[in-house]
Amino acid sequence: MAFQVVVTKGFAEDMKTTGEELLRALDKEGFQVVSCFWLYFPEAETWRLVIVSPEVRQQGPTKVYEFIRGVVSKMAVQISLQDVGVLDPSDELADLMRRVVKTGTGISGIRFANNVINGRLIEDAYIYRMN
Repeated sequence: MAFQVVVTKGFAEDMKTTGEELLRALDKEGFQVVSCFWLYFPEAETWRLVIVSPEVRQQGPTKVYEFIRGVVSKMAVQISLQDVGVLDPSDELADLMRRVVKTGTGISGIRFANNVINGRLIEDAYIYRMN
């Protein structure tokens, strides 16, 4: 039985678990994930799971979302694609985060809060991978 993760203003334990489960599932499918992290967007008071992959440039974001939807459909925990963002590794945000945090290719669990990178405030983030 699947249940839906609810993305809230505060960072919830089920969000952490769901993000890690999705990253593991993408890895298992052979989908190249360079970086993966939850990022808080204060203006919208919401979190978004950001997946950075060269597949965004190669296939386009629509195809990447379709692939992720297929992976999510097989998971025990469901996440709305509205709560997922995909970026190309050359994106400014992806590049900015990579300059400061490096985790390698494994899966980490790093809380990154109240930091300014090149003048941009990162109010809150939870990082699984930053490679």
